[in-house]
This record gives sequence, C-alpha cells and structure tokens, in this order.
Amino acid sequence: MDDRSDILQKVGVIVFETGVKSLTMDTIAKKLGRSKKTLYKHFGDKEELISLAVMHRLSAITTAAEKLTPDTMNAIDKGVAIHKMMRNLLSVYNSHIFMELKNCFPETYDQVNRWKKEQFFQGMIEHLDEGQQQGLYREDLNIEVVAKFYQAQMLLTFNPEFDVLSEREVKSMDILKEALDYHLRAICTEKGIEYYKRVKSELK
Repeated sequence: MDDRSDILQKVGVIVFETGVKSLTMDTIAKKLGRSKKTLYKHFGDKEELISLAVMHRLSAITTAAEKLTPDTMNAIDKGVAIHKMMRNLLSVYNSHIFMELKNCFPETYDQVNRWKKEQFFQGMIEHLDEGQQQGLYREDLNIEVVAKFYQAQMLLTFNPEFDVLSEREVKSMDILKEALDYHLRAICTEKGIEYYKRVKSELK
C-alpha cells in the first residue's frame, strides 16, 4: 500500500470512530504519527482528505462484505455474515458521523448518499433476487419496494438525527439482531424460516 492509500485507510477509520466535527489537520497528523507537511503533500486541505477518506472507507467496507459472502453461500448465510460484520463496525461506530458530514462537509454527505443508493440499494436488490431463486425468500415480494423499505429502516434506525435510538442503543448488539430477525421473518418462505432458525444461534 502506498503512502497516500495508507493515510486514507487510517483516516477513514478515525473519521468513522470519532466523527469529523473536532478533527483538524493537526489532530489527524498527531493520530497518524505523521507531520502536517506529509498530509499536505498528498491532499490540498482537510475537506479533500476527509472526503476521500470517507469514500475510501465505504469502498473498503463494500469489498470486505463481498469477500465475506462468496457465491457458495446462500442468501440467508450471506445475511448472517453481513450482520456479524456490521456488529463489529457498530461497536466502534460514531453514530453522529453522517449528521456531522451533512453540517460540515455537505458535498461529501451527498457523495455518501449516492453511495448508499448505488451500492446498498442495488446490493439489496441482488440479494433479494438471489434469495427468491433459492426458494428462501417469498416469490410474491416486490423486490424494489422491500429493498427501499429495508434501506429506510436501517438509515432511520441508526441515524441519531431522527432520535429513534440513543447512542447506547445504536451500539447495542440486540438492536441489530432484532432488526435482522424482523426483516428475515417478513420475507422468508417456510423453507427459509426453517433454515434461518437453524443458523440463528450464530447471531449471538
């Protein structure tokens, strides 16, 4: 990994764990153990660094999810695998990050929203279609509507701007587990429900 990519990878982690409101180039340099001169060698200003680091982090999460869900797994197993990954991410996730981006870096916030629509939504469409083909998800599902509903559910539930959950609740493993349970029981066939019951113990 080259120096620029290394910086983006580490700053992306910092941003998602601490938020952006209090970050300065000085604090970033200190956290990285590098000089500000090195940061400015690769990035014009803090906004460029934060923007690129956020998108780099989202791209890394997408890549990690793809590696965790090979084609040999069925749709429910993939859902459980993603659940485990999200559980680890949320344990150190600053739930105010997107609200801070909206206020401090609106262009980056817009980029993130486009990513959500293009990656999250399209990924859910493909996931639901796969589950239907495997006989695990109901054939009568309106895939596009369900994908939008699930996306809205996740964004609403884990965004403190909407005051649905507290910071403590957002980091609660029970919340994520119940969200997945609620979702799968609504979309699974009898075959899917029976399979899900067998693997549900892995959510603990």
